Amino acid sequence: MPVKRDLWKEPLSEKYTPNWHCPACSGGYLRVEAQTLRSVETRESRAAHDHDAWDPDWIESRFTGLLKCNNEACQDPVMVAGRGRFEMVQTGPTDADYVEFFYPEYVSPSPPLIQIPNDCPAEVIPELKRAFVASWGDFPAAVNRIRAAVERLLDFLKEPKTRINKKGHRERLSLHERIVSLGTRDKDLSDSLLAVKWLGNVGSHTDSVSRDDVFDALDILELVLDELFVKHRERVKKLVTAINKKKGPAKVTKAKSKKKK
Repeated sequence: MPVKRDLWKEPLSEKYTPNWHCPACSGGYLRVEAQTLRSVETRESRAAHDHDAWDPDWIESRFTGLLKCNNEACQDPVMVAGRGRFEMVQTGPTDADYVEFFYPEYVSPSPPLIQIPNDCPAEVIPELKRAFVASWGDFPAAVNRIRAAVERLLDFLKEPKTRINKKGHRERLSLHERIVSLGTRDKDLSDSLLAVKWLGNVGSHTDSVSRDDVFDALDILELVLDELFVKHRERVKKLVTAINKKKGPAKVTKAKSKKKK
């Protein structure tokens, strides 16, 4: 399923935590640990208090805090840090007040932003987890980690890393060349990984990468992993064919994921 973009952009408060799944057990939700949120107003924000038009929504702070899984069998901790600001919220039918909200720029370990298949290669998973952490504030690093996950995936798929050139010397293939070479076996897979690589390139050479670019790369890679190791679409297509053929209920065995040869 695509990245839940609105969910990951939601702020925290003393009384509210978005429904972020625990990265350790995936069964519970992270909740703010009581009295662990600490914020300090920035110097620039403090200086602005002297302005005639100052309002509480001018306040900017930096914060740290602790989240904990609400699953009693887990209770794994997660560290969080970022920026805070005050926003006007309705507190009653005719009442409103300023409440401090906290926008994370660092969450570690991060909740999984996409579904990682059970059969996903072990070499790919650490790169994805690093991308999840970086996605909170360091967007160029996040797309670079996703790019690295593509490299590890190509290794798993046994896509060659080198070739013999015209002079008989062995030379290393670039990621681009490896992805294009994969296209001789699977054009759709190659095109998808190429799109991820282009986003990774932007992160390597410029700072003009956004969080939505990170989410785009994760969306594409999640679909790739599903096609390789879950094969949900393939199974559903077979199920549709079988049901139409029988004109009623039919069983279709789970498709085998792609294995290393």
